[in-house]
Amino acid sequence: PALRESIGQLTRFRTSPTDTFTFRRAVRQTERQVAAVTEFIEDLQLLAELLDGWHPGNEAVLLAPLLASIVESSDDAIVRKSLNGMIESWNAGAERLFGYSADQAIGRHISLFIPPERLAEEERIIAALTAGQRIEHFETERLRRYGERVTVSLTISPVRDASGTIIGASKIA
Repeated sequence: PALRESIGQLTRFRTSPTDTFTFRRAVRQTERQVAAVTEFIEDLQLLAELLDGWHPGNEAVLLAPLLASIVESSDDAIVRKSLNGMIESWNAGAERLFGYSADQAIGRHISLFIPPERLAEEERIIAALTAGQRIEHFETERLRRYGERVTVSLTISPVRDASGTIIGASKIA
């Protein structure tokens, strides 16, 4: 309705200076409304593309890119590891906190970041995870790339496969 009004105003102008000023204002308003409608249409087209591949049961496939984007853009360090302690994923927040790039961290053992006197913590964490427990706000110390210690509060959750079997853990610091 507002766009129709603006277009209607454009067609009612004479040529006086006041009319010219009002005409230009109406043009700018119409341009803004057209831009908003265009953006809305683009959003609908994107949604249609997502829904085009949707069928019951594939929600996870459609949401995976969105969730990956959320993890990657988080300021928090988010690390996924296997039950044997091997790092499987590493986001930009982990790079900033620990000083290792994803290429440098993925495939290495999580003990790389654990001070030697705290290695027993990892055994307790793995035991809790295999029992299906989540660990919240676990205050501890970890090591940065050049040996500097950093105090962190970890939330550690089990990661399950499609059948519900625990296959690893996600750690958020």
